Order: sequence, then C-alpha cells, then structure tokens
Amino acid sequence: LGIASSAWREDMRLAELSYGKWEGFSWAEIEIDHPTAMADWRADPHGYCPPGGETHFDLRRRCEAVLTEIAASGVRTVVVSHG
Repeated sequence: LGIASSAWREDMRLAELSYGKWEGFSWAEIEIDHPTAMADWRADPHGYCPPGGETHFDLRRRCEAVLTEIAASGVRTVVVSHG
C-alpha cells in the first residue's frame, strides 16, 4: 500500500477472541478437564465465557469501540484482522 511502517499502529482491541486458559488446546484436550465445554458453548455461543477468556459479546464490544473511534476520526484507514 506504500504506507511507511512508522505509520502503522497495532490495536489489541482488534485481536481475536480470547479463549483464556484454553488458548492452544484442542477441544479434545479441553474436554478432559471440562467434559461439557463444547455443549455449554453450543448452548450459549455468544454469552459463554471460557475460563479466563471472553464472550463473543465482549469481543464485539471492544471491536465496536475501536471501529467507532476510527470512523469518527475521518482519517482513511486500513484495518486488518482475522479470527
């Protein structure tokens, strides 16, 4: 894009969902200690919170905050994220 790296900024509010203590583990590994984890998540996918993690509602709130700031700034901005 021709943007100098000095003009980039990283904003952790756009990071993917935090799975807390479950980060890096497969569902099979998680269910060893939390046998109902997948069923619990499926029962309330937007409100379920992994231990030490965040809900989809939390994720949406923090992303909305930064995107609102960007829109209000009036500055042409490229936002890159995943997950």
